[in-house]
Amino acid sequence: MGMAGGFYLRHAVAVVGIILRRNMLDIPAEEHGPSPVLTAFRFHYREVLRVLVLNMAPAATYYILFVYAATWVVRADSLSRSAALNITSLSILTFLMIAPIAAWLSDQIGRKFMMIVGMSCCLFLSYPLTWLMHQTREIEIAAGQMIFAALLALYMASIPAAMCEMFPHSVRVSAVSVGYGLAYALFGGTAPAIAVWLIGRSGNDLAFAWYLAALTAVSLAIACTTQDRHGEPLD
Repeated sequence: MGMAGGFYLRHAVAVVGIILRRNMLDIPAEEHGPSPVLTAFRFHYREVLRVLVLNMAPAATYYILFVYAATWVVRADSLSRSAALNITSLSILTFLMIAPIAAWLSDQIGRKFMMIVGMSCCLFLSYPLTWLMHQTREIEIAAGQMIFAALLALYMASIPAAMCEMFPHSVRVSAVSVGYGLAYALFGGTAPAIAVWLIGRSGNDLAFAWYLAALTAVSLAIACTTQDRHGEPLD
């Protein structure tokens, strides 16, 4: 389908977005007060920082798996570029299939539990799965990347709700967007560059796996101390 496929898919996504927005409940407008961003930093700066740290691991892992991995396996595993892109596409499809299931589970058993389970799996399996992605057979590379994507979706699907539940509605959008945006700018966008630097510095093609594990350990610590408010009405 090529470019035409992307064109039609973009319009399909727009239609779905319009349908979802038309059926969303809205909160009555309030009188204008202090800037929500200033209010968030003044009274909720700890929670904004928690959002930032909570998203460090998913931001870096997401960019490594879905942006950098296709280039890395071509260079490190001598895989063809088309095969590498096909594997990445399958990994994204795996992520998209697991995410809604994980989100539903978080509504049933809690955001905190899902985040802890998913992050713990990524923490202990970062190196083994990266090692599997470094093999020469396409089936092994695909298995490693797809399992990694599934584990990422397992906890990443719970984070949006967990973030929203940290703040009152008067500052929710501003506070979440600042913490989330900073995390993806500082740790997501830079992840491929850091991976290249670590590989060049150490001479080890798997060096970035330890970086992902370290970030996951820090995000996991925040997840463990996050108050689980699933099932409670938002403020």
